[in-house]
Amino acid sequence: MTDFDDRPRPHDIGAEQATLGAMLWSPEAAAKVAEILARDDFYRPSHQTIYERITAMRRDGIPVDSETVRAELEKHHEFSGDFKPPYLHDLMTACPTVTNADYYARTVARLASRRRVLETLERAQQQAWTGTDLAELTERAAYDLTVETRLADVEHAVTAVELDELLAAEDDTAYDWVIPGFLERGDRFVLTGAEGSGKSTLLRQVGMQASSGIHPFTGAHIAPLRVLQVDLENSEAQSRRELRPLRLAAGDRYRAGHFFLRSRPEGMDLTGQADREWLRRLAETVAPDLLIIGPLYKMANGSPIEEESAKPVAVTLDALRVQIGCALLIEAHASKTMHGTRRAIEPYGWSGWLRWPEFGFHIGKDGQLTPWRGQRDASRDIPAALQRGGTWPWSPLTRPRDILWARIVGYCEQIGDRPSYRDLAEMTGASVGAVQKAIAEHRAEWDTLGGAE
Repeated sequence: MTDFDDRPRPHDIGAEQATLGAMLWSPEAAAKVAEILARDDFYRPSHQTIYERITAMRRDGIPVDSETVRAELEKHHEFSGDFKPPYLHDLMTACPTVTNADYYARTVARLASRRRVLETLERAQQQAWTGTDLAELTERAAYDLTVETRLADVEHAVTAVELDELLAAEDDTAYDWVIPGFLERGDRFVLTGAEGSGKSTLLRQVGMQASSGIHPFTGAHIAPLRVLQVDLENSEAQSRRELRPLRLAAGDRYRAGHFFLRSRPEGMDLTGQADREWLRRLAETVAPDLLIIGPLYKMANGSPIEEESAKPVAVTLDALRVQIGCALLIEAHASKTMHGTRRAIEPYGWSGWLRWPEFGFHIGKDGQLTPWRGQRDASRDIPAALQRGGTWPWSPLTRPRDILWARIVGYCEQIGDRPSYRDLAEMTGASVGAVQKAIAEHRAEWDTLGGAE
């Protein structure tokens, strides 16, 4: 034990006594405390022993009160030294009210984390003089301190919802929309495309429209969102040139303080603690509803096709969307290779990206939006294609025959071939005649479908 551990901590002891007293008074309080604390969160060894015995009794279905706990402690020969049976009654006296059991437990948890922070600092100080690699030591200490700092701010019990309570929810069909009909809070949407396809422009546009209270696909009014774009490809000056016309298009609909940009064209390495912490702190500072980030391959060093380089990126982004409560729009380059006869519309790199997002779409050179992960459904208002030009760089197609053509292209790109007119009619829900007319207007493009780009 360190010198720090040997010092008396009366406030620690008082909170621990109130917590254990509540557990002895009430089974409900014992359950609450068990969801918050672990054995090692208690400073005094006798308190660790009492907590562990109560936890074992609850697990084994033995009723918990001062007498049953005393009997179990005696049975297992756990009384020793100054720790005698009357102490259990002292604990119950030390508990002002069992209704505050979770408060007492959170106090114990915070104080335990503070002790561990100091222990981490002491350990790092000692190791710094032993010849331990300083880079390794710094990263390990930074990680330990980050974990303990978060634990020190425990506010809620760790629990799960019981089945009947879960099913009794009033509305299990409601969506927590960030952008109605497009993105739910927590969604991961990856947009792929070839160089020059306009995917970066589209993501900037979505960010500007969302921060201006404009639905990106319908133009309808929505609640303005806080948007953070982390651009890993363009400098701030380059981003400024691209964003200026979008800001002009938004006009007085843009809500000041709703769009934030951080340019980092050198990329970042989310396999390392430093950049993971940098991104977390940035997201916590801005607290966006929508985080736009990419391109994907610039989020880690090493080979983008290897799991050891790519998986930390997925883990970090997953943690952010849960912690911040935002939706993710992620830019990725499409693979340049062919998969059998299928066109290369999926993200370049680790195969896990194919299963990771809720939605993955590819934007073609003519604006077709082809899904490679997650299909369009009645709840999602994702157009079949976009067209260039107008007030904004991209706008949805509105002419029915153009929409049908975009859907035809999407199906052909998905299967890497050209189905018959009848098959296309079944796939799109249109008539054979409508399919023929749409193809006739785009005969040159039709002749190239199914082959290499």
